[in-house]
Amino acid sequence: MRESRAIVFDLDDTLYPYRAFVRSGFAAAAAHIAEATGVPARRVYRALCRASAAARGRELQRVCERYGIAEATIPRLVHLMKWHTPAIRLPRETRQVLLRLQAAWRIGILTNGEPAIQRRKLAALGLPPLVDAAVCAAECGTGRGKPDGEAFAAVVDRLGVAPERSVFVGDDPEADVAGAVRAGLQAIHFVGHRRTARPSLAPHATIARFCEIPAAAARLIGGAQHDRRPCGSPPRIGSAPSGREARFRRVREGSRGGSREGTSRLTLVGDGPGLSPRACGVPPAEQALIRNGSV
Repeated sequence: MRESRAIVFDLDDTLYPYRAFVRSGFAAAAAHIAEATGVPARRVYRALCRASAAARGRELQRVCERYGIAEATIPRLVHLMKWHTPAIRLPRETRQVLLRLQAAWRIGILTNGEPAIQRRKLAALGLPPLVDAAVCAAECGTGRGKPDGEAFAAVVDRLGVAPERSVFVGDDPEADVAGAVRAGLQAIHFVGHRRTARPSLAPHATIARFCEIPAAAARLIGGAQHDRRPCGSPPRIGSAPSGREARFRRVREGSRGGSREGTSRLTLVGDGPGLSPRACGVPPAEQALIRNGSV
């Protein structure tokens, strides 16, 4: 039986990289352009990707100009990209983490955006069977979505867990982090898929690797078992490992009082063959400190 604690995730750029949806949209637009011009769809797709790197937000204008397509076609292409059935996949690491969390957490998703579009993404990623509730914030309260407190209240209510026993994980500094803090949830700022500005309200933890979420969440809201296994480890069987634990994973934790300042430390994450500071991404200078037992 799962404990009375919940973990809620943002969708885009948290559970999967949003650029995957954008590129799926490029593929849909490329197929349409190819049909109209006779230019191979693969070539059009590559042109859209190059344009995205050089002029983000004006990819369609660049490609239409290149292939002699009337600008009047652009609204149709935008609609196609927005409403297409996405060809996207859930990252393996995300799936593993969600499966690991199922044993001890109620799991939810709270996402901004057009509900019909977001539901297409959820279905394409195969997320509904992995979570207990998926809520579109635009359908809550005033419909303004995150960071409004009504959206956060709606998802924890669906999960049957109090806000103070809930963790929210998201990439957006205001909609996700500041919104969750104001709503009384513990906030984890996930910066693994894109760089963001510093939140106006300090998160309770900031992490860059999705596999660090179970341990970070367990530190914020303790339970019968704290999941401190290293990234990529198989499900734990039996009791927690004993003895000296490896100190390889970095988590930046802010204070709960709202200060922007935080302390950076290497977190104890578990022992195991094949683990090394270098493999876990610890900077060279700190690798030496770990080997010498200084941290």
